[in-house]
Amino acid sequence: MLNSDVLILGNGPCAHRVVANLQAHELSVIQVILDECSTDDPPAMQATPSAPPIQALEHTRLQRLLGAPDDFHVRLENQSGTADVKTRQIVIAEETVRTACFTEYGLEPSANVTFLSQYNELASAIASGSVVFLVGLVKESNPVITKEVMLAALEARAAKRGHVYILTRNLKVAEDGLEALYRKTKDAGVTYLKFTDTSPVFDQPETGNVTIAFEDEYTREPFLLAPDLLVVDETIRPSSYLSVLADILKLHTDQDGFIQRENVHRVGIHTNRRGIFAVGPARGVETPEMHMTDADDVSLAVAQHLLGDERSSIPTAEINPRRCVRCLTCFRLCPYGAIQLDTRVKIMPTACEGCGLCRAECPQQAISLEPLEHETLINEANIAPSQDNVALNAPHIVAFCCSRSAVQAGRMANWLGWEAPPGLKIVQVPCAGGISIRHILGAFEIGANGVLVLSCHTDNCHSEYGNRYARARVTQLQSLLLSIGINPDRLAIRTLASNMGVEFAEIVNQFERVLKG
Repeated sequence: MLNSDVLILGNGPCAHRVVANLQAHELSVIQVILDECSTDDPPAMQATPSAPPIQALEHTRLQRLLGAPDDFHVRLENQSGTADVKTRQIVIAEETVRTACFTEYGLEPSANVTFLSQYNELASAIASGSVVFLVGLVKESNPVITKEVMLAALEARAAKRGHVYILTRNLKVAEDGLEALYRKTKDAGVTYLKFTDTSPVFDQPETGNVTIAFEDEYTREPFLLAPDLLVVDETIRPSSYLSVLADILKLHTDQDGFIQRENVHRVGIHTNRRGIFAVGPARGVETPEMHMTDADDVSLAVAQHLLGDERSSIPTAEINPRRCVRCLTCFRLCPYGAIQLDTRVKIMPTACEGCGLCRAECPQQAISLEPLEHETLINEANIAPSQDNVALNAPHIVAFCCSRSAVQAGRMANWLGWEAPPGLKIVQVPCAGGISIRHILGAFEIGANGVLVLSCHTDNCHSEYGNRYARARVTQLQSLLLSIGINPDRLAIRTLASNMGVEFAEIVNQFERVLKG
């Protein structure tokens, strides 16, 4: 069995940067390289004489993953067979794939029709003549492609190749420096033709130049272009192998297939599984500079963990084997892949994020998690009645608040000068998804007039689906309260972000008004 501190999947500039950084920390690295995503860049060399040598496994792909952070067991395969690797951390830096948008424009590659990545090869054969670049006319452009088009247009103007046009629809210039680059291209003589309600019509004869017919959207005058060179833009997408990796590693992906989702708690290099990171081209379409930033960030995070300078451990869940009936509810819903199936069902502590989702959903109540133990939370929710509260008609409100969103929003509300209702009791929980029906009923049993569950926004839960499970439980319990003659308005769920202090105050004040009738 091979051993390494870090397993790196990928063979592009970003992967090489990670390798070099980790070598500088004298960590052992195995780099797994797949032909489809390989580049012409040479493998990174060891950074210091004392660093362990890099093990680069070419023409190799991932087959299986078992274990947990600090004790991952990976099976790799290539033409020679299979190999088992034991590694502590995994970094995914697979390169993206580019597809030229010929089909979208009804064009075919030819002597004077090319795509962005091949532009320089054809442009060198055309000493002069006009050039037309297409970007974002059919599909939404992105800042990476937009920047490349602008730089190519500047180069064409500097080479004095004649008129240079950029045909676009919604030009993406939100990236740092793109607005200035846009002005620079215009100052250099690049002509922009922007389309909103209409689209240009392309005619590509078997011989001769492509013609582009369009109508000026302001003057309604017809125009015709016949450039010496037409350059279509490209779509950047994840490689097909990335979806395979996501499936094997049980990683969440976004709508485009990149690892990670549009989740504020995943910003940067983290995935839904501890010890597995996605960087650079594996997690989205970004500039090369951002890819290098990712590489530096993940190198620091991995080194801090492996060299013993990481954050303190968090409470993790445990399964009571005498109560567990192997229904596998926890295995199916754990967003972190922390459930291990062996002779019995176990939770891997180094993989668990302590959200409590498994505990709240376990039908046998076989899972324990200290911050969410029933007695612990209910004791924290209890509030002794006072004469002042009675005189003020202040209802006892228990607010179960997510530590990553609502708790911070509540603190902001206090900083902004909000005076909390005297009967409010905030109970901090790791995730709203860990609040069970028993917790809510327990709050009512100790005399709460109303219960609020405050979670992250949909799709921004650190546990991915914790807020959805919380909402489902609240909705179920509201129906139960109604059936036994209790006003369901005494129970509510709302979503907040950590910076929504004003909204936190408004939600609590409104709920208090409802309880007062």
